[in-house]
Amino acid sequence: MRPHVPVRMCAMCRRRFPKARLSRYTRSPQGHWMPDEDQIQPGRGRYLCSESGCRVRFARIEAKGCKNRGSAFENTSVGDKRPCGTARCFPMAS
Repeated sequence: MRPHVPVRMCAMCRRRFPKARLSRYTRSPQGHWMPDEDQIQPGRGRYLCSESGCRVRFARIEAKGCKNRGSAFENTSVGDKRPCGTARCFPMAS
């Protein structure tokens, strides 16, 4: 019987890899994605494969960010699901 190997998906290319082959990133309190080399930081992280295209795309998304993350929820109407109008924001819980 083979031992269980955890599998995770790259956030950019959506391919599956053994967890040990991926790099994990978690969001810092300041809102930036930081590497989690020990893979022990709390919260939901994003995993990236070693492909250069995935890393470039992730860096571009991180640099662009979501300009209204956080404070934008104060100015939204009740039916508004994405406060800043971008697909990068997660829908509000109803």
